[in-house]
Parts: sequence; C-alpha cells; structure tokens
Amino acid sequence: MSTNRGDRKTGGRCVEACWDGTVVHMHETKQYGQGPMLVFTRGEWEAFLGGVAGGGGGSSTFRG
Repeated sequence: MSTNRGDRKTGGRCVEACWDGTVVHMHETKQYGQGPMLVFTRGEWEAFLGGVAGGGGGSSTFRG
C-alpha cells in the first residue's frame, strides 16, 4: 500500500489517503484511525482530486 499524508501545517485539517492497488482509503488523521473511512474507486478519486484542484488547492494527479 502507498500512503500520502499532508505534511504542511494546516490547522489540524489533515487527511491520510492510502492506495491499496484497488481502491483509495481516506480518513482524517486527528481521529487516530477511530473515525469513519471513506473509500474511493480510482475514477472517484480522480474526480475528487479534480474537484479539489478546481477549488484552488491540491493536485489532480493520481499517484498509485
């Protein structure tokens, strides 16, 4: 699995995303693995990243 985590100071607004080869798992890091997990297919993840990039932040490139 590959994991990407925000490494900039964001005022506690960090998420962790992990590609397991099939889907992307994402959760909020400040809940220490106890909160809900979102699961995205590759197509859904690409659309999510495109939306983030269109809103002025993030990257629209899949790294898996």
